Amino acid sequence: MMKMAVLGLKLKQEDIRFLSEGQQIEKAILRKYKTMREFAEIIGMRYETVRKYLRQANGGSGDFKQLLIQELQISYFEIVLSKQQQIIRLVDQVARNIRDYKDDEDLQVLEALRKLCSELNLNLDKAKMHRAIGMYYFHRNDINTARNLLQVAIDMVRTEKAETLLAAYCSELGLICFYNCDYAEAKSNYEEVQRMMMTSTGIDRKTQFLHYYRYGLLFSSRGEYELAKPLLLRAVSCADEKHDLAMAVMNIGILHRRQNNLKEALKHYRQALTTLDKNDYMGMNAIYNNMADVYKLLGQFERALSYINWALANFDRMDDSRSFIVFGTYTEIKLLMGEPEAAFDKFLELLSKVHDLQLHKTFIINAVNSIIRIENLDQSILDGLKDVVIKLIHETAKENEEYRLKLTTCLGSICLRKKAIRG
Repeated sequence: MMKMAVLGLKLKQEDIRFLSEGQQIEKAILRKYKTMREFAEIIGMRYETVRKYLRQANGGSGDFKQLLIQELQISYFEIVLSKQQQIIRLVDQVARNIRDYKDDEDLQVLEALRKLCSELNLNLDKAKMHRAIGMYYFHRNDINTARNLLQVAIDMVRTEKAETLLAAYCSELGLICFYNCDYAEAKSNYEEVQRMMMTSTGIDRKTQFLHYYRYGLLFSSRGEYELAKPLLLRAVSCADEKHDLAMAVMNIGILHRRQNNLKEALKHYRQALTTLDKNDYMGMNAIYNNMADVYKLLGQFERALSYINWALANFDRMDDSRSFIVFGTYTEIKLLMGEPEAAFDKFLELLSKVHDLQLHKTFIINAVNSIIRIENLDQSILDGLKDVVIKLIHETAKENEEYRLKLTTCLGSICLRKKAIRG
């Protein structure tokens, strides 16, 4: 039988069980009251009587149920769900919080939930779980598996004629292709979503925002700024959350920065910053990184460093991939300031804090190469970097041939730099 987890929390393996009628009632009561004794006292019943009702298959007497719904101020059918409804609620919980599912043990949770969807013939929810597992693999940098599972989900929701989900999943498949540098395939998916937008009135604003935002980023990254800006402005108009609005405005600033309009870029970055909640450290981190980049271009290195140091000081509040992006900006600033040793020291500090070195292998390779390319590099830094790469090969690349080969290539590049320095 299946236990319902508290909504808003990441599910664990033990949460994938059904709750009985009494268990669901008890959970609903404890969301409002500290103890069952307190609830029993409020409704004027003996604690033992309430406990007896909760053990009964039908959840107790009619009088007890009436007191229950009066006190909780919700209907009985909102408290007690069928097996199918419990599964649907769990699936929706996972779908809303899929970025939290990145660990090895999380895959077992997602697979167990997908299996229950199959057993109960919940085809639409099974499609949602295919998507969820696909995004799990995407967040773990397994692009091919992610693409395959998203395509399965898309085919299923197309069959079920679930238009909003179809638009959302095609947009996510476009995102995956974009991160894999498959820009033509990403554009193809975004074009399909664009066609759906023009013919449907039922697609929710969040899906619209994500589509326009991602489509705009695609054109921006390709240098097609005249196509990117209208899409990002549409994203701004669809943004109902402060974080979404700030990120759209920030990326309009990035458009200006890429066109060397630095004053206008800073204007948009500041506007984005004022939009955010004060505790949105992820958003602030992204904006500060971009502000540091502009001040670097302006030659104001100390000011650039003040912004990037704020981001680095809040390392524990950002994800590992963002930390490598910040490191790249920090490295560029320190090189321009003539301090390559500081860049290497920060790289060592970053590696010591990253939770999953295997997961972020692409960022690590890029960081190693950025250090190798530093001009006038001291021999001792190259020796230290060589030791780091050898350690990475032995500890994190044993079961990933592609990663091992890339690290080996880095090792070769280090040896070549050392040879060139020695003359």
